[in-house]
Amino acid sequence: MKTVPKRVATQRDSARREPRRLPGLPPAAALVLAVLLGGCQIRDPNAPVVVYDGPARASGEVAVVECGFSARILAIDGNGDFRGQAMKDRFALLPGKHRFTVTLAPETVGEPAATHRVRTVTFRLEAGHVYDISVFNQSVDGRPWGIVVTDRTTNDDLINPYRTL
Repeated sequence: MKTVPKRVATQRDSARREPRRLPGLPPAAALVLAVLLGGCQIRDPNAPVVVYDGPARASGEVAVVECGFSARILAIDGNGDFRGQAMKDRFALLPGKHRFTVTLAPETVGEPAATHRVRTVTFRLEAGHVYDISVFNQSVDGRPWGIVVTDRTTNDDLINPYRTL
């Protein structure tokens, strides 16, 4: 009778038998973590926050509003859930007339936001366009600071109290 040599277990064989575990994490905790994270989606930091209800729409069907220079958006159409930081946040809205509650970003002048009055600006958005709301810490029209709204798609200022006619 022929004898068959014993097979020597390799590192590869042991990897097949033992499930991989996260270091320091019990298997039950790893399972719970996997279930919880499985349904999460990571949001693109450059993608605008959606301000409308309903399904996602193509970029040509919405308008994007960006917080520009020194602008802090406190509310959109009276909804304080949508807040934006200067030079950071973007919002996707349906075309039409919208109202933005804005203040001068406190980091601009080194003072708390409470020392700056809140102002409201209303303008009409067009689908496929990108708008910029900027605030300038320079007095205009008897107010300590002014709001400039620019359509970045056409490079036209919709609102600019600093423009000389």
